[in-house]
Amino acid sequence: MDYEAYLDGEPVVVTAALTGGIHGKEANPDLPETP
Repeated sequence: MDYEAYLDGEPVVVTAALTGGIHGKEANPDLPETP
């Protein structure tokens, strides 16, 4: 893909729901935790 084709493409929205390392289950017990 060249740069012109890249500019002509459809816009993409990227979202993320980061919980971070500061607040854990102490702040919200419904947050999932993975080891």
